[in-house]
Amino acid sequence: MKIGVDLGTARVRAWVPNGGVILDEPAVMALDGTGRVIAAGQEALLMEGRVPAEVRIVHPIAGGRVADPRLAVELLRVLLRRTLGWRWRWSFHPFLALAISDQEDRHTCTAILENLRAAGIPHAALVPRALAAARGAGLKIDEDCPEGHALVDLGAGRTEISIITMGQVMVSRFSPIAGHTLTEAIRQYLASRRGVEVAVGQAEQAKVELACCPGVTGERAYRLWGRDQESGWPVEVSVTAQELREALEEPLARINQAVHRCLEEVPAGLAADLVERGLVLVGGGALLRGIASYLERSTLLPVGVAKDPQTCTVSGVLAACKADKGDGGVPPLGGQLLVGRRREVLAC
Repeated sequence: MKIGVDLGTARVRAWVPNGGVILDEPAVMALDGTGRVIAAGQEALLMEGRVPAEVRIVHPIAGGRVADPRLAVELLRVLLRRTLGWRWRWSFHPFLALAISDQEDRHTCTAILENLRAAGIPHAALVPRALAAARGAGLKIDEDCPEGHALVDLGAGRTEISIITMGQVMVSRFSPIAGHTLTEAIRQYLASRRGVEVAVGQAEQAKVELACCPGVTGERAYRLWGRDQESGWPVEVSVTAQELREALEEPLARINQAVHRCLEEVPAGLAADLVERGLVLVGGGALLRGIASYLERSTLLPVGVAKDPQTCTVSGVLAACKADKGDGGVPPLGGQLLVGRRREVLAC
């Protein structure tokens, strides 16, 4: 059995050939006082903020990177076993291809592979998320195809901008400003302007339902519950699209700045390709209303959104691994590191 996995900050997704996405759960787990997993995925998310002190709610992937390799693998094992049932129990040595950040260091990658072996998964490969997303988005990044592509991954924990050509990540820049930052900006705006403290889930829902980028016309409203900062009582407030545009103006400008800095590093030979093909947006942030036109006005390049921006990474990770190996994608016993694909990694 071959399984492609995307270890994201907000969600863990798994994909199988001829079956599509079989797993899409929050990347969170609940541990008791002894460190035993008592809940994972959606079950653990519902427990957040409602558990006694001895129960810990843990997010093993933070800021787009694997913060705790052991817990990240344990979370993946629990979720896959629950999803696959008897197929997981009887599957002999499943092969996992995991999409991870291009910024992960070799120590973290080795720790992930070692924990996968300890969990009974000796055949595994780690693939840069940019290459997996590019494959899933249908971009031509084969080694014999000297075409440049710019990919902007607007994830929950970080934004990664990558320049890809001939199967390699030529330049990569990242920004910590991402989906969670936008949600927190909405919370801070309502606290400072309206005097209402809202939960993360409420702010996230308002972002999904109503938020948009500067330049998007139309005025709607969204009602949500929060706590009045003066009285402490629950209160319902109505927030408008214009208010959310104001709340997101500063973090969106910082994402735009990171895109510009990456484009400044593009080799001269690839500049013409980017003028012709522009930028491709992937990740949950690509669904923010008006984000493509917002970046298009700023960069003066064509900007498009991938067909399935939230799942193109997990759907492309096996294809990226197969293209790298050239023999079906299964690495030798003990795992395979594919992170050496990048030539230059820059942080902004």
